[in-house]
Amino acid sequence: QHIQSTKTSAVLTRFRWINHRIPVFLKRGDVKQIYARGGVLEMWLIDINRQAVEVYRDPSENGYQTELTFVLDAEMSPIAFSDCAIAISQVFA
Repeated sequence: QHIQSTKTSAVLTRFRWINHRIPVFLKRGDVKQIYARGGVLEMWLIDINRQAVEVYRDPSENGYQTELTFVLDAEMSPIAFSDCAIAISQVFA
């Protein structure tokens, strides 16, 4: 029997957010692999406990080739909106 619980996820791809539910039984690595194989250009995982944002870019059949971690005092720019800087502290505000 599959676990019924789900978590909500949002993915920014080609200038729009895709919101969907991810089954809890999927592991982080599985989700990254699914998104990378699906060609999602950039995936964010928000780690509430560490107050950090993990960003995965450059998808391939083998997963994401670039992995970045941004902490509270950092700023980052999404691939789709490279001229827009996001303060990581605002993600947790």
